[in-house]
Amino acid sequence: MNLVSPKPKGSSVSLSPDLLKTERERLRTHLREIELQQREAEAALKAVRQRELRIKREIEALTTLIDLADGDTQPGSNPGATAQGAGSESTSGQ
Repeated sequence: MNLVSPKPKGSSVSLSPDLLKTERERLRTHLREIELQQREAEAALKAVRQRELRIKREIEALTTLIDLADGDTQPGSNPGATAQGAGSESTSGQ
């Protein structure tokens, strides 16, 4: 938007108060839109962080279960085979 009224060369430049007010209102409206987008982005980020924490808790729980299963293995045996066996036993018992 052109805020300066054209004047012949050599004369002073004048700014229209109405143009300035209109531009100010346009910028305020634009700022409100940006603030709304920011709030929406913050809400989306919060949701992503909550999903991240839930997944991390699930990983930690599974790690604990794996550690417990590995603790049940006998010395010298293959821990991977025992953990797989324990997993198949729990599914067959259901």
